[in-house]
This record gives sequence, structure tokens and C-alpha cells, in this order.
Amino acid sequence: MDENKIKRYIILDTGGILRLGSHEFSDDVLLTVPSVLKEIKDKAAVEKLLHLRDRIEVVEPGEVECNFVKRFSKETGDFGFLSETDFNVIALTLMYHKRFDEKSKLNAKPRQISLISREQDEVSNLESSKREFDAEGDDQEEEVDGNETYGYAKDGEGSFGCWVTKDNMDKVLGSLSTGVKDDKIRVACMTTDYSMQNVILQMGLNLIEIHGFSIKSVKRWGLVCCGCYTYERDTSRRFCGKCGNATLDRVPIKINSDGTIEMACFRKKINLRGTIYSIPKPKKGAKNQDIILAEDQLMMGGRQRKLNHERKKWEKACRERDPFSNDGVDFESSWCKETRSFRYPEIKIGLGKGNPNSNRWQKRNNKK
Repeated sequence: MDENKIKRYIILDTGGILRLGSHEFSDDVLLTVPSVLKEIKDKAAVEKLLHLRDRIEVVEPGEVECNFVKRFSKETGDFGFLSETDFNVIALTLMYHKRFDEKSKLNAKPRQISLISREQDEVSNLESSKREFDAEGDDQEEEVDGNETYGYAKDGEGSFGCWVTKDNMDKVLGSLSTGVKDDKIRVACMTTDYSMQNVILQMGLNLIEIHGFSIKSVKRWGLVCCGCYTYERDTSRRFCGKCGNATLDRVPIKINSDGTIEMACFRKKINLRGTIYSIPKPKKGAKNQDIILAEDQLMMGGRQRKLNHERKKWEKACRERDPFSNDGVDFESSWCKETRSFRYPEIKIGLGKGNPNSNRWQKRNNKK
């Protein structure tokens, strides 16, 4: 490694680790959070993690950064589609960006959506299509250098567009993984999750593409009820504010120059299978397991307090059984403790996903 070369920090999520080559970013520092390592379970992924274990450093993000990322994702509309692990990965990227990169790039709030009229939008679309047409004509007239060691493949002979040889292997792999092309960049995140990428780009953080798994533009999201077609800006809601049903779908939004909001046409056919089923009678007591069918039930019986307690127990159990922690694992005292499921505790609406009337669902949920 060149001593004069600037050290770069690459933060990885689960998708970034699984798609990372054994020799990619060999001169950079690879970082991740403990919860990412817990998500890797299958045999092939575990073997790959063991090969990369010496190169990856496990760091816990700060609480201030985690709270900032959660607040920021609520404003972009991605909060309900990110897990606790996703928040930690973005928070770790933010923490290292503050330490080693330019703080002036960071955004405290998502940028305002540019307001353009429909006439300007149509003119810009015509200009962009004209530029693409001119670029295609220039590519056809461009001559191919005879000294190149690779040529374009014919139709059906490959999707890379060129023959891969020993001489151009590094060039082709570099074009596929994209990497960090600016030498001044010190910190970047490597992920395949589109919601994470949307938050990362709007925060002003650096992003690395993985074989084309990257978004081309940032979006703002909203919720639309499939029953009454009411628009909800708060994407953390679980029930419609007008009809009260749990029929909210996420859709991209666009704000016009007159302030009106345009949404993509999403009127898909609603599948009614599994929506009619018998429900148990409500029970008394503080430890009842009554199913949630309305929004006001979330404010009764201390459900939020109970959910926070379950999340703390889940996090404590994960810390005690984390083999990558600095303190190690005390198997003598933790083997007999209650094992926590990997899934992060969340509020379940109704009987959950799936068709409760099917035999497969009843066997999976131990229902008779």
C-alpha cells in the first residue's frame, strides 16, 4: 500500500459483504456493524464472511447519529421500510464522515423538491431525448482503436459488452463495481438496499454502486389508502387516517409548481384472499395477546411500553450471544437463557402476513 495514498473507509451492509470480491478495496478499511454479521446465516455466505473476517472491522455507531438518521428517514418517507440494522449502517457512515470527510456536504434536512411547471418539464424531456439521440450517433461514428485488447461482443454472446481477457480484467471489474472514483472521498457506504441509498444520497453521504445495484435519482415517498384513496405524508402510519383500515401503500410523489402533489397510478387489484377469518375473543389482563385491528388499540394497554421492553430484551440477548463482541461470549452463563428470535420486535396488525385460512399458515404459526 502506498504511504502517500489517502486511507478510505468503506461501510458495508449485508448485501455489500455478500457481493464484495475477495480482492476489491484491498487498500481500504472495511467497516460494518454487529447486527449485519448476525444476518449472515447460510453456509456459502458464512464461508465468505470467514474469508473476509480479518479485513472487516466491527464498530458500533453512536446514539446521536442513530437518532439523527431515524429523524431524517421520516422526512424522506423511508422510515417504515428500514430495519434497525439499516439505521445502524447509515449512522456508522455518518459518524465516520464527520471524522474524516467534509462536513459541508452533509444536509441537516432533505432538500426541497424542485418545483417545475409541466411546460418546463416537457421541454426538458425533449432536450434530454435529443441529447441521447445525438450521443448514440456519435458512438456509431467513433472508430475503434486497433491496439485495444478487447472488442465488443455480438448479440447474445454476453451482457458485459466486451471480451474479458487477462489484460483488461481489472478494467472490467472496476467498471462493474464502479467504486469510489474521487480520490478526495474518504468515507463511503456500500449497499444494495434502495431505501438506504435514497436516505444516504439525500443526507449528502457518499455511495458506492455494486454491479449496477444503485438508484439513479432520489425520491420522496407518501402513503395512499387502497380503500378510500386518501393521501398520507407520514410514512410511519399503519392505519388510514380517514377510513381507519390498514390498507396503506407507499407511492412516489412529485410536487408541481402550483403546489399540487402528483402520485403514480397504483390502482392495482387488491387480493382479498385471507381477509375473512375468525378472530379470538378479547381477554382481560395486562398480558393479553389481543390482535390489533384499529389504530386506537395502539394507545391502550401500554402496548408501546410493552414493545419497547421486548426490543430491549432482544438487544440484550443479542449482545450476550454476539461472538464478535470485544467481551466475547460467556457460554457457561448464557446457554440456558431464553433464546431470542432474530426478527426485531415489531407491531403486528391482525394475524400478520399470509392467509390464516390455509393449512400452511396454521402449521407455521402453530394454530389448530
